[in-house]
Amino acid sequence: MLDIWEAYTRQLDLLSADTLSDSLPLQDAMDLLTDRIIRAARGSGMGMEGCPDRREPWWDWVCTRARKKSFALLNLFRLSDSQLSRTAYLKQNAVYKTLCERKRTEYYEGLAAWFADVRDSSGFWGLIRSLRTVRQQRVGDVPMTAWMQYFSAQWSLANRVAIARDCEVQLATNIDMNRY
Repeated sequence: MLDIWEAYTRQLDLLSADTLSDSLPLQDAMDLLTDRIIRAARGSGMGMEGCPDRREPWWDWVCTRARKKSFALLNLFRLSDSQLSRTAYLKQNAVYKTLCERKRTEYYEGLAAWFADVRDSSGFWGLIRSLRTVRQQRVGDVPMTAWMQYFSAQWSLANRVAIARDCEVQLATNIDMNRY
């Protein structure tokens, strides 16, 4: 995270090398300053919103940049077949893998700390809701008769595995539940 701030500071210093004129109207000066800040943030990699890869909750833009750099060096090695580019790729790939492992470990250790701080059930379920991805489930479209058939088949002794009877396996299936 520190390298992003350093890059941002350098970008902002470069963009702010020419000072704002005192004769500019206040609104124009504010727009120019805002534009410089936005350009510096984008130039340092801060301008991207959201999580770059939703598959892993610990993945962030630092991981994405390290991965891109690693693959760029791999492609360079493939094109040039140079020992120097191979060495650079292997070093960068080791850095990338170490970074990912550190991010993963930090995330899950932090997650354990969050769960350790929970004191009641509402806090626990609030934490669970914040971690889950939002998926809408439509339960209301299943008719009550289908639910009754499904649960009666699940809890019926006649439909359970009959080991004593010739080692015969009978599974409780419900065609109506599969349609919904």
